[in-house]
Amino acid sequence: MWRSVFGGGDGDAPGGGGGGGGGAPPPAPATGGGGGSSGSGRRSGGGGGSSAASAATSFDPTGLERAAKAARELERNPNAGAVLNLAREQELAKQAEQSAKRAEYEAYAKQLELQRVEKAGEEQRRTMEKQAELNQSTELYRDKLTRERGKDDLRMRLGAEQQLKEQQRQKDEESVARQEAMRRKTAEYETALRQQAEIAKARAEAEGRIEQQRRNHDLDMEKSRMELTEKRKTVLETVSTATSSIGSGLSSFFADEKKMAGFVVTVGAAALGIYTARTATTVTGNYIAARLGKPSLIRETSRLSLGDVSRHPLRSLRRLASRAPGAQTALDGVVLEPHTESRLRAIASATANARTYNAPYRNVLLHGPPGTGKTLFAKRLARSSGLEYAIFTGGDVAPLAADGVSALHKLFDWAETSRKGLLLFIDEADALLRTRSSAAQGEHMRNALNAFLFRTGAPSERFMVVYASNRPQELDDAANDRIDDIVTFALPSAPERAAMIQQYVRLYLTRARVPVQLEGTTLSAEATMATGAGTTAGTTTGAAAAAAADATAAEPGAAAAGSGAADDVAVEARGEWPAVWARVVAETEGFSGREMAKLVIGWQAAAYGAQRSAVTAGRPMLTAATAVSVLQAHHTQKQLKEAWHDQRERAEAAAPGSSGVVGTSGGGGGAVAAQPA
Repeated sequence: MWRSVFGGGDGDAPGGGGGGGGGAPPPAPATGGGGGSSGSGRRSGGGGGSSAASAATSFDPTGLERAAKAARELERNPNAGAVLNLAREQELAKQAEQSAKRAEYEAYAKQLELQRVEKAGEEQRRTMEKQAELNQSTELYRDKLTRERGKDDLRMRLGAEQQLKEQQRQKDEESVARQEAMRRKTAEYETALRQQAEIAKARAEAEGRIEQQRRNHDLDMEKSRMELTEKRKTVLETVSTATSSIGSGLSSFFADEKKMAGFVVTVGAAALGIYTARTATTVTGNYIAARLGKPSLIRETSRLSLGDVSRHPLRSLRRLASRAPGAQTALDGVVLEPHTESRLRAIASATANARTYNAPYRNVLLHGPPGTGKTLFAKRLARSSGLEYAIFTGGDVAPLAADGVSALHKLFDWAETSRKGLLLFIDEADALLRTRSSAAQGEHMRNALNAFLFRTGAPSERFMVVYASNRPQELDDAANDRIDDIVTFALPSAPERAAMIQQYVRLYLTRARVPVQLEGTTLSAEATMATGAGTTAGTTTGAAAAAAADATAAEPGAAAAGSGAADDVAVEARGEWPAVWARVVAETEGFSGREMAKLVIGWQAAAYGAQRSAVTAGRPMLTAATAVSVLQAHHTQKQLKEAWHDQRERAEAAAPGSSGVVGTSGGGGGAVAAQPA
């Protein structure tokens, strides 16, 4: 008992932890102060165990003495039993605490072991994965090396084969070259032998002929002498006989006066007949050509010729049966700016009155962008004034070169034979009447210009000249002096474009041979357009009829476009078409009449080319989306053409020797009415 008490009691004392402290397990690292004491005890116990040998050799009895003294004092103490019991309980408590700490340490050690095992497993798994990846990479690298080695081997084999083939080809070529050289040498040798043989043969034959001629020379000379003597005798006898016969005939002829007079009369009558026949044939041909023919420069004319009647009899009859002239119909169907329209009406009235009163005609210059109605107005002016018209292009004179002067004189001779009066329309007048100081004006064109100025120098009661040009600034001063009125044809404004759209829609869509139906409505196109555009800008209900007359003259069987127009316009429009028409009018800024006509014809083509699903009851249908798409396409094309024009202007301006005058090309053919000219 004393040993246990002192052993447990002295465990905390310095140097006394050998028994109690040495048997307790080491605390966990997370334990507080008790762990420190235990650790201290372990260190002390460990130290006692390690110094056992030294204690055995150097024993110190002072410790025993102190223990004995403490025991005696304890025995004398009356509370010794209670102290012992308290010491025993403390020892038991410490043992229980040490057991709990040992169990906790063991659990912690197991947990560390589990963590070590898990970590070792994870490390092993990673090692295996890395090893697998390394093995895979190694295999891939080995496979790559194998493939590259195979490719290298194949490349080497192919290179070797190619080298062998190349060597074989070179050997073959050398062999062929040697054979060819041998064949050539053989052929040359054979040719040389043949030539030598032929030369020897020719020399032998020549020497033989020379020897034969030398031997036969005397005989040949005697033979030639005899032949010449015989021929001379024959000729002398023939001349003597002929001379005697002619002399006797002339003597008898001159002796008879009646025979001489009859011969002279016969020869004179024959010469006169031949000359008269030639002159009459020429005059008759010129008369027929002037009256019934058509000059080669004329592209189009309202005068009938025998050729036109024979080729197009129905068209000729229809033109003869056309309506009577009237100045009030000159601008029917032509959409123009109000000021220009009033000027043209005055010119039409003056032209009609000049024909009525046999007054000289006035020459007119129409200038403006292409497609603004110049040609159409000229035709209408001629028809409304009762005149015949003829159209030719100034560019047609240049290809004739020196014959251009004769062609112009024939043209004016033909124009002066008109009984009704002729309106001569010169399209692209600047090509013919360009100023003579221009470097581009050749000698032949100057001569043609002089001929034109000579024939138009004085006012005429037989014909009037209407010039059309996109570049009036290039006209010669003398040609400008022959112009009496100048009219500018500008691009149409918004109201005028609205009127044009209305006429073209009526002509090409609703009144076409195969009418076009608008999607979502049973209305005619011009009715919906009338509400959307909101204006007709000076057009009349007879515009479509006048256009139909032009179409009839241009093509047999053309349908009239004006019938029923008023009823169509009276129908109220609905749907999205009014907005479409308004958009068309707004986005066609800068369009000419011809371009407006092409736009509507594009709608017609889109409707005719649609799928069967877009056809209702056999009638093609035009959708609003299609109309807008065609409008955008035409707008894009116009921008592209303008870009081309700008590029051409810049190129011409940058060209060396450029005169700096650049204008638009193309004629002034009108396209501002229901039927483009």
